[in-house]
Amino acid sequence: MGKQEANTTMSLFELRRAAFERSIRPSMRCGHPCRGVDRNLSGGLLKRKPSKRNLISGLALAALDEKNGGWVLDQRVGEEECLTCTEMKGKDHYSPGLFSTGNEISVLHSSYSEGQNKKKMDRKCLQGLNLRAKDFVVHERVEAGSVESIQVCERLGAGAYGEVFVGIDRLSGAERALKVFDKTSLSESDYKLIQNEVEIQRELDHPAINRVYKCFESETEFCLCMDICRGGELYEEVASYGPLSEKDAAMVMQQLLSTVKYLHEQNITHRDLSLDNVLFESNQDFDGVKIIDFGLAKRFQVGERFSEVCGKIHYLAPEVIRQSYGPKYDIWQCGIIAHVLLAGFAPFESEEDSDVRRQILQGNLSFDDLEWDHISEEAKNFVRYLLTYNEDSRPSAEQALRHPWIAKAIKATSDNFRRRSSASVASALENMRSFTATSKLKDLFCTFAVSQLLEKEEKEETDRIFQAMDLDHDGRLSFEEIKAGYKDFFNGDVPSDEELTDLIHRIGDSSGISYSQFVVASMIENAFLLKESRLEAAFMILQMDGKGISKESLRKHLAPGSALDDDDLDCIIMEVDTDGEGRIGFERFKTIMIGSA
Repeated sequence: MGKQEANTTMSLFELRRAAFERSIRPSMRCGHPCRGVDRNLSGGLLKRKPSKRNLISGLALAALDEKNGGWVLDQRVGEEECLTCTEMKGKDHYSPGLFSTGNEISVLHSSYSEGQNKKKMDRKCLQGLNLRAKDFVVHERVEAGSVESIQVCERLGAGAYGEVFVGIDRLSGAERALKVFDKTSLSESDYKLIQNEVEIQRELDHPAINRVYKCFESETEFCLCMDICRGGELYEEVASYGPLSEKDAAMVMQQLLSTVKYLHEQNITHRDLSLDNVLFESNQDFDGVKIIDFGLAKRFQVGERFSEVCGKIHYLAPEVIRQSYGPKYDIWQCGIIAHVLLAGFAPFESEEDSDVRRQILQGNLSFDDLEWDHISEEAKNFVRYLLTYNEDSRPSAEQALRHPWIAKAIKATSDNFRRRSSASVASALENMRSFTATSKLKDLFCTFAVSQLLEKEEKEETDRIFQAMDLDHDGRLSFEEIKAGYKDFFNGDVPSDEELTDLIHRIGDSSGISYSQFVVASMIENAFLLKESRLEAAFMILQMDGKGISKESLRKHLAPGSALDDDDLDCIIMEVDTDGEGRIGFERFKTIMIGSA
């Protein structure tokens, strides 16, 4: 069932702007619709000012295949043997050579001159590089006015700490939300919340978590470049149109609990789940939920207790008020959200905060109001289940997802998806089955394109496929889930267990396939990725000083602590560097990507 339509007398431009304004959390939202476009932004990070620096950041890398060609020499040598350039006299430059022993891989640079020994590489150079989402979000320190890579289109509003804009990435053309904070107005604790939000979100790789693409910071401002959500807040949906139907409420809750399950399995608790921290990707339906605002999120160890009272007053759990709680605080907050979605109001309400706290501690949950008369007993039982007073008895996210009310919604969503998208799933599975790493640079580009260049419309269907296949809602596809996907959706022969194991190791690792890895593998042959305009955009981003892609240019796009080291970057460049210059020009880059000049 689609979301209800807004005022159709507004222009398309006004509708889009109003929808986005609703997607900005209250502290960043202005008090009225912004009718004009501010073309005269003065000062700050977003001032249009010439800059010599290219500030576009971020890249990713997919798994690599050691069977890939490209090495002129491929010899196995003894443990003590060492082939040096003196054994290849008569040449000034040599094609890259690969030499292997039982325990290590050795590479001969194409630019080595006589008398130099081969450079030794770790075997991971050929086995694959398992990068994390955090490797691709670069925190760039800049001078005020130097973010030339983002074109500012609209000023949407202002809050206590800064402003919100719609921006266009000049090279990729992708539309982004820009949150610009005035550091001079931030307390030390506020600044730490923003830093924590970025650091936590860099770690996460899930379709229902709003992505941070880049961070820019000057002496006076801090700018987050994020996904833009045009569908507005869950709060605005309920405030404007009233409670949701049970079907739509269950769909929203299933997505929230699936995301909470993923967070908890990453040992992260959100601690600020609320209706205004849940956004919709579009105005079309309820299956594109995004969770935002990770400023209060915390990493935790099993059994760890927190004492800090945080979160909005109506969402506080009894154990939070008592200042000793764990990650199941998130489940209580989901229960409050479910109550509001079904009834239109919170279970514990008063004009005085002290009265709200007293009601929460008493824990008297009632369904006597008239608004509950038409709600099923199963739905009421679900709300009661999440709002279990005793934290130890409260369900985990995994247990909540097995509740009959949610399980019924999951089945209905799955059946509808199966009818509507079986061909898309089969195509994605076929791409996964045929996925092989070609050149390391192509793998890098494809994951970079998926991570940084694609707009959400280009991968919406892939997101739905991933969530439909992720049967246990842990944010990864396991062996059993992939096998089930092939049995249910694939028209051809189902791969053998051995083939599936090989497939998983080609795309992901022993723990399964992550969201980003799935998107890369299922879209690698997609025309979206390899169209020339996207190749040009990626090349312009990945090169440096107009001289082509090099190890140094790749390094500048990696965040501190990246899993890629200099040896890994050497592998990427040397594999395709035919002239020994250590740089790749655009024509060579295009040939590698699409197989023709």
